[in-house]
Amino acid sequence: METHLEQWLDSKQKLPAPSLAGLSGTVAFQAGADARYLLTVNNGEVELTAGSGKAEAVVICDSKAEIERLLRGEANPVVATLQGHISAEGDRALALKVSLGLLAGSPFSERGTASQEAAV
Repeated sequence: METHLEQWLDSKQKLPAPSLAGLSGTVAFQAGADARYLLTVNNGEVELTAGSGKAEAVVICDSKAEIERLLRGEANPVVATLQGHISAEGDRALALKVSLGLLAGSPFSERGTASQEAAV
């Protein structure tokens, strides 16, 4: 069974993310040595790719499930940090702004996915 992450990667499209308008940069979400995903934000649009490319910030998560929760906007990054589920390296301000922006309105949420499919 394909995970949400794999479905998002397979879509290979830029998604609208109005809650991230005004932000640009790349944040890597990493869980262990094998799971690294790059979220490139460009003024209200996001693109998710897999791999080891360059990122201004790295969010280190305790599991792939935690990465999915962050990307869907279901996990508060401040709470997740305090609970020891995530930590950040590099440009922590960018990591926090992107994570909070996803919390405010994620294109990867079930809500966002349904509205994107209706628009097609």
